[in-house]
Amino acid sequence: MWNKKTVNAALCAILLSALALSGCQGNKAAEGNASGEYKDGTYTASEQGFAGEVSATVVVEGGKITDVKIEGKDETPEKGGAAIEELQPKILEAQSADVDAVAGATVTSDAVKKAVSAALDQAK
Repeated sequence: MWNKKTVNAALCAILLSALALSGCQGNKAAEGNASGEYKDGTYTASEQGFAGEVSATVVVEGGKITDVKIEGKDETPEKGGAAIEELQPKILEAQSADVDAVAGATVTSDAVKKAVSAALDQAK
């Protein structure tokens, strides 16, 4: 017959497997553009960054993001400016604003992501 340790070990293994597999679902937000749900056009939005306004211009062609231009002239060049430069290609590659923030420039990163999201909301 089954002893208590064996049953507990089996239950723990099942629970750990279930928890591990629950994180394997696709990200609907990141996959949202795969169907070409965005309307073609050029969309612009702005958000408050660390030192000033951050604006994002997103170009959509064929339902896909083809260009992203982000400006934050008042952001500190070393932190905010570097974050802007780093996030542009990541957003283009991900086809979404759902990208990781840049360490040390969280406020600017969040402003960039919010501005791009707002621009993409206009494209829906």
